[in-house]
Amino acid sequence: MDSKRPLSSEMKKGPFETDLSLGQHETDLSLGQHETDLSLGQYKARTVMIFSFVWGVTLMILLFFLTDAPRIIPLIKKSPQVDLIMYKDLYVQDRWSGVEADVTNDPTVHTYWCGNKIFRFEDYLSLLSALRVLRPAALIFHYSTLPQTDDDNYHTWFSELRQSVPNLVLRHTYQGPRCGSREVLAFGLRQLSKEGGVYLGERTVLTRELKEAWSRNLYYYNFRRLDLSYDVSQGFIFSKSGFPENKIDDLVYEIVASNNTCSTPDEFDLQSAKLLSYSDLKPCLVLTESLYPRDIWNNTARSGELARWLYYGRRGRQEVSQGRQGEDLIPLVSHMIWVTDNKSEEFQFLHYLSALSALHVAGFEKVFVHGEVEPKGFWWDKLGQENVTFVKIPRPQTVFQRELKKPAHQTAVLQLNILFQHGGAYQDRDVIWVSKLPEYLRRYPAVVNLDWARRGEWPEVINMGVALAKPNADWLKYMLQTLSHYRADTWDFQTMPYKVYEQHPDSLFIDRSLQVICYKGICHPAWQTDYQRERDDFQPIINYNWRSARAFHFILPKPPTSLTSPEAIKEGFGMFAEMGRMILEKRGQAD
Repeated sequence: MDSKRPLSSEMKKGPFETDLSLGQHETDLSLGQHETDLSLGQYKARTVMIFSFVWGVTLMILLFFLTDAPRIIPLIKKSPQVDLIMYKDLYVQDRWSGVEADVTNDPTVHTYWCGNKIFRFEDYLSLLSALRVLRPAALIFHYSTLPQTDDDNYHTWFSELRQSVPNLVLRHTYQGPRCGSREVLAFGLRQLSKEGGVYLGERTVLTRELKEAWSRNLYYYNFRRLDLSYDVSQGFIFSKSGFPENKIDDLVYEIVASNNTCSTPDEFDLQSAKLLSYSDLKPCLVLTESLYPRDIWNNTARSGELARWLYYGRRGRQEVSQGRQGEDLIPLVSHMIWVTDNKSEEFQFLHYLSALSALHVAGFEKVFVHGEVEPKGFWWDKLGQENVTFVKIPRPQTVFQRELKKPAHQTAVLQLNILFQHGGAYQDRDVIWVSKLPEYLRRYPAVVNLDWARRGEWPEVINMGVALAKPNADWLKYMLQTLSHYRADTWDFQTMPYKVYEQHPDSLFIDRSLQVICYKGICHPAWQTDYQRERDDFQPIINYNWRSARAFHFILPKPPTSLTSPEAIKEGFGMFAEMGRMILEKRGQAD
């Protein structure tokens, strides 16, 4: 402040007063000179007034940040964009004796989110362990910056947490403790000092109940990294009734010096294999590596069983099963959709070939073409000789009162509704079948395949260009339910099916042979180990038999040159021409 006083003093006694004095006393100057001096004085006066106003506003803003801002800003602080919202029922779970706590006074759990980073599945499992094991009265999430999601909206776990946990409390803190430091531990102890409760560190998973924790006032475990340095942000502390704040420094030292450590997942599994009693296991493990739901579906290790129970509420393996003998199969009907904004567009030869292949190669008994306006053109007329029926259906304009603007989104909603109501197969009109649909696939409730192009953080993506389902299939129901959160600018009908699959892996079967997707001349069989590629990777995938696929899906170009006409098929060479000749032969049009 001292450095600013001379500036303030100089302003009061400076140019304004000097110029005004000159204008008042130098009466012997000419009128022109007098007016010039007055004009100069007024200009400088106005400049000083503006400067004083800006200075005053600046002081008011500084005063606001020093006094009122800590109270007001958390109320207006924006959370990350939420595009893919899922709800999970965290109050339905298998009973697990020895893991679930039987505590009469439900504790309050505190956790601190450190840094500006993505909230990943491992972070979610940590908080789920507090919710499922302890059944807390409240879960207080302390943060200086709210968790972020990735650019492709895969890591929406924090949004799911917010949607699913009614007693989640978000509590903003300024100048949070340094990540991984003893300051984090001191922060956690400070939250417990008044009334007790539980402090849970990042990526720390509670593995069992802790009756002994409530028999004493303090109980703690911390994680020691393999290089023997401490990261005291990982671990947990139980406090039954609180403690004086002046003991926090001593407690920090005591905890850091303690030999109580959490396990890594590998150590936990090894320990589980040796011990008969679950109560002898360490009460916590720290997730040290990235984890995805697909990693736990069929994991037979104890850590996999625990992770399934935390996320799904069920300990058993999460996989879809075929229907029992005698149950209805997926109907042998296929559905195509004709939605176009180009009224002059005609039904092309590839579309004709698509319908023929469904009937004469895959073995479907009937093909339905759904649309607002019946297709036209030579090849549509030629399908009049086949078991193909046009079904007039209005194009959906809204879904859950939200406008559907994009034709691709309208088609996707039609696809889900048609399959849910009638069952059967859905095929894009640029799909051709190359083998008969096996009966065992028809025993599953729903069947899809994976897409080939990598999408940021997504472990895999589903392509809905070919899909099979029984009527009223659960997976389709879940897909339709998610449309209540539809947004035209961000919704992706390729990534959303995979997110629903992660939520309900027991409702969908992935058949990696269902379709081979071809893009710019490169086809990507999903049964190959290297099928996932970057979109600009045009290295060919070799050494695969196209007859091992059930269908081929031509994304770009549409169609390949050798499938543009019967003549092109007959004169062409390569696997696409072979596919075309096979379809025409099956139909009896080889000549």
